[in-house]
Amino acid sequence: MAAKVAARQRDNSFRDKLNRYAKRNRHDADLRQKAITALTAKMARVVHAAIKGGTEYRPLFELPVSSGRSSLCTGREDT
Repeated sequence: MAAKVAARQRDNSFRDKLNRYAKRNRHDADLRQKAITALTAKMARVVHAAIKGGTEYRPLFELPVSSGRSSLCTGREDT
């Protein structure tokens, strides 16, 4: 349920990740369910790390790079 709610929110790194997981065929219900399951696992890992580390959750947005891998971006420019 949390992954489905997060996927509906705007400006959300989890929504972007779900779109990348399911981009091969957006109309394939099985692929979309697999993407939601993967997103749920990702959310669980993030929550576990925040609780275990005793830190506040700070979203990191992943930006695609030319190599096809994801690059982490904190939303600020380093000068």
